[in-house]
Amino acid sequence: MEIYKGDAANDGKLEKGELAKIFVMGKNPGWGAAVSPAELRTGDWIYSAYKADGQTPSGDDIAQCRACHLPLAKQDFVHRYDEYFDRRGK
Repeated sequence: MEIYKGDAANDGKLEKGELAKIFVMGKNPGWGAAVSPAELRTGDWIYSAYKADGQTPSGDDIAQCRACHLPLAKQDFVHRYDEYFDRRGK
């Protein structure tokens, strides 16, 4: 997921500014159990964040990523799962 800085310079309309951060999810058997606290475990998913220059941001709390995905167990912890992965009947 890409996060961009906002720019409201065009008559108050928000326009996409420069790239600020990139958030990444990865999944492999056993990954989630290896790095996630039990109360925030989202299956085998792990999370990471990067600044636009590729550096890891200091102080980013990946627990916030896990907590946001935690209620989505029925969709394999993925927002908009049906849109990306469930193509039955299409």
